[in-house]
Amino acid sequence: MVVPTSGALIVDELQYDEEVTFGTKVTATPTYLAVGVTTNPEFSGGPETISVPITGDEDAHKLLLGKESYALKFSYKPVDILFSTYGVDSQGGGSQTIDKSLTMMLSGKMSGTTNYYFAHGCRVETMTFKGGPGRVHEIDVEMKCKQIPAPATSHGLSSETLATAVSATPWKFEDGGANPVSWNSAGIDCTDITVRIQRNLKEIYAGDGTTARVTYLHPTERKITGTMTVVHTSKTLLDDEIAGTLRTLAWVLKTGSGTLTLSNVKLDALSSLAMPESDVVFEKYNFTATTAALA
Repeated sequence: MVVPTSGALIVDELQYDEEVTFGTKVTATPTYLAVGVTTNPEFSGGPETISVPITGDEDAHKLLLGKESYALKFSYKPVDILFSTYGVDSQGGGSQTIDKSLTMMLSGKMSGTTNYYFAHGCRVETMTFKGGPGRVHEIDVEMKCKQIPAPATSHGLSSETLATAVSATPWKFEDGGANPVSWNSAGIDCTDITVRIQRNLKEIYAGDGTTARVTYLHPTERKITGTMTVVHTSKTLLDDEIAGTLRTLAWVLKTGSGTLTLSNVKLDALSSLAMPESDVVFEKYNFTATTAALA
């Protein structure tokens, strides 16, 4: 009997393995690691269509395959920082940085049969961290990929180690201790924070004689931006915003396990300093940083 596939029928949660050669999964004795507590994985893309016109006919002469472009989007709640470093840390660090392309994989039931969904040659395009008191950290990810083949009933791996279902407790804001967000090494009363890392991947097509797939997927300018809301208890942030003073912004995701540190942070604008009669005063800022590290 034909049974529609749903996210509830996932067998192997979204997981990843570093590639040795860009766009090629390691087939012999690979070890896959879980991303975290993932939700809403979404594969997309394929070859564009080239419509070839011809004089004397209003319809296309031929429809041909053009450049291929693929993407993978998902959200996850972290239980460690292992996957997050691929989106945050600088180039040149080797393993566990954007230097390494990834094979992403999950499996799910299709009409009762397990099928494996792969994405090859993946790198993080954007990674957005979101958090606040009483909330579990949420990280939104957009990846660009070299290829996403059709699912298959065999994963094509040998002596593989696949990640087991995540059992660890996802991190929440309070896991960072009192005042997990600090400005210039001083804790601040932050009620909401978002940090977005954009890698501006350049898709380069050099051709392989057969397909028009991406030959290189190269990170270019790293842009680090964000927003935060802070209880208005002093004028420290206002002074720094007006003067354009660059500071360090640190967010302890979990004490002893992971801290997101932004350097040379400039408060771009005070987006709000509302003073309602029925509430306390909050400062809301947009900010930009020059560097970011996760350790």
